[in-house]
Amino acid sequence: MASFPQWLSDRLRREDITPADLARRIQRSPSAVYQWLSGETHPSDENIRRLSRVLRVDRLVIYQALGKLKPPEQLREELAAEALAILEALPPQSQELAIRILRDLQEHQESEGTA
Repeated sequence: MASFPQWLSDRLRREDITPADLARRIQRSPSAVYQWLSGETHPSDENIRRLSRVLRVDRLVIYQALGKLKPPEQLREELAAEALAILEALPPQSQELAIRILRDLQEHQESEGTA
């Protein structure tokens, strides 16, 4: 796999996002993004979470590009905590809808044998 700066540069090109636009979307300074692109620094866990959302990739892919994989259990725990926080921030009717959608998705995956 390419180095993180190369991976990030390639991903920005693929998504047609400039470094300055990425910085705006993840609410970080352009200099932070340029430091990642130059290999001076690496994104924090919080910035990796933001990058994964904007670049539409799983966090695991970013950790792989950085050469620092987190244990799957830790990633699952972080994802579960994030999902719970999102769910709890929704109004009650939206929470019920989100839970129904998740259950339907789970049933679909189980019926397809991909769970």
